[in-house]
Amino acid sequence: MKKFRWHVVNCGNVIRNCDSRDILWGLINKIKLFLVKNHNVKSESGERMIEVVFSESTKGSIKVAKKYNKEDMQKRPFAFIGNPLSKEKFEIMFEGEPLGGSSNDVIGICFNLDIGSISDVVINENRKELIFEMLKSPIGIDNKQEEKSKEYWEDNIISLSRLKKCAQKGEHIRIWYSDAPYSLCGFHFVISILKEFQNMVSTVKLPEYQIQGNKTIVSYSTWGEISPEKFYRFLKFEKEISQIEKYYFAGKWSELQRENSYIRAVVNGKLVSVNEEFYDYYIRINIPDSEFRMSQLIGEVLGKYLLGIGDWWIAQRIKNMIASKELLIISENDFDYNMVLKRNRNFL
Repeated sequence: MKKFRWHVVNCGNVIRNCDSRDILWGLINKIKLFLVKNHNVKSESGERMIEVVFSESTKGSIKVAKKYNKEDMQKRPFAFIGNPLSKEKFEIMFEGEPLGGSSNDVIGICFNLDIGSISDVVINENRKELIFEMLKSPIGIDNKQEEKSKEYWEDNIISLSRLKKCAQKGEHIRIWYSDAPYSLCGFHFVISILKEFQNMVSTVKLPEYQIQGNKTIVSYSTWGEISPEKFYRFLKFEKEISQIEKYYFAGKWSELQRENSYIRAVVNGKLVSVNEEFYDYYIRINIPDSEFRMSQLIGEVLGKYLLGIGDWWIAQRIKNMIASKELLIISENDFDYNMVLKRNRNFL
C-alpha cells in the first residue's frame, strides 16, 4: 500500500487546481493502470484496450501485433536480398508476443495535422482537399485515386467518431505517439477531445533509441519503423495521462490553433509553429553540384535528418524552388520524382 499512498500524496500536490472529482478519478485511474500492468487485471470494460495511432502503417502493424502469432508470420512468403537467413536467425527474427485483444480495437486518426490550417474546426473541407492532394499519385495515372482518397477520408472520419464513443463509454484508450510532427500534432488533437471525458487514457511514447545487446543502439523516428512482433517490448514505457495533463496538452493545442501557421515542427523537443520555408535549409545544403533526380534529393534529406515528415512536403518545397528558378529542370518526366534538376548558379 505504500505505493498507493505515494500516488495519493502526489496527486494531491500536482492536481491542486482541479476539483475533488478530478482528483478522485485521477487516483482511480492510476490504481486501475497499476493493476492492469502489474497483475494482469482486466479493465471494467473487459479485455478491450482501444489503441490510437496516427499513421496507416502503424495502424496496420498494431492490428497484427494485437493477435501476433509467430507460426502464422513464418508461413508468409519472404524475399531476401543476398544470402537467405539461417534457420536460427530466421527463428529469432520472428520472436515476439501479442499485445492482446482484437485488431478491431485499433483506431487510426491520420489527418497529417502538422501541415495546413488548424484554426477553429480542424476537420473540414480544406483538410479534406489537402489530404486528397497528399494522396495523389506523383505519376498521375491512377484512375482509382479519387475513390481511394474518399475511402481514406471517410475511414478517418468514422474513426474519429468511434474514438469519442469509446471515451463516452469509459473505455481505456492507449495512445501510441512519437516526436514525429504529424504524430505529436495528432496526440495533442486527440487529447483536446478526450479532456472532456473521465475515462483512463495512457500513452506509449516512442523512445529516441534502444540498446540491443552490448554493442548495438537502434534509433527510431516513427512507430512505422517497428515490426508487429516488437510492439510489446515498448509497453514498459506506458504512462497514464492525468486529467490535469489532458487540460495542459489541450491548452498547447489551442495555442497552436491560435497561431495557425501552415507548418508545425518539433524544435528542441517542442512542438512549435513555423513558417513554410522551415525545411528549405535542409534541402539547400544537400543540393548536389551536379545534375540530380528529385527523388535523390528527397531521399537524402529524409534519410540524413530523420525529420519525421513524409516525402510529399519536401517535394512541394523543391517544386517551389523550381518555380522560383532556384532549381532548373534539365529533363522532365511523367513521374515528378524522376525529373532531372540542377542548381541555378545565377539565382540570387
